[in-house]
Amino acid sequence: MKFIDKLPLSVKQEIKSVVETELEKYRLWKYVMFQEREASVTGSWSETPKGFTGSVSDQTGNIAAYNVDTIVERKAYCGRIEQAVSRLPDIERKIITERYMQRETVFNFVIFNQLLDPPISNGTYDKRRIHAMTKLSLMLNLKIKGLQDVF
Repeated sequence: MKFIDKLPLSVKQEIKSVVETELEKYRLWKYVMFQEREASVTGSWSETPKGFTGSVSDQTGNIAAYNVDTIVERKAYCGRIEQAVSRLPDIERKIITERYMQRETVFNFVIFNQLLDPPISNGTYDKRRIHAMTKLSLMLNLKIKGLQDVF
């Protein structure tokens, strides 16, 4: 992975920012309960008289479609992230899963000092983490300025 080490610092920071955003979205969608929408059964008061507008609305159908489609979208997104992470080498997969994919947030120093066996240094941890994030950005086909120029 010598080409990852030779990437400019600005590209590495962009990779880190974009991948962390995707993994934060994963954590939210995986562990925060989805709130289903419900149809209102009472009318609302309005000063303007109601008349035919020429359009037909199906509030119940739209809500049912939203409730089903959003759950399917969340599961597909989480499955896509989990599949990409499962393809990483063991130590990189452990770094990503322990840091970004658990319900509780774990600090970096806890991971490289206590959770990895054998423990690694902070510099090695940062290097392996950026390698993992670069691989994830390529597997997930994320748009990152400067990375497309390399590939």
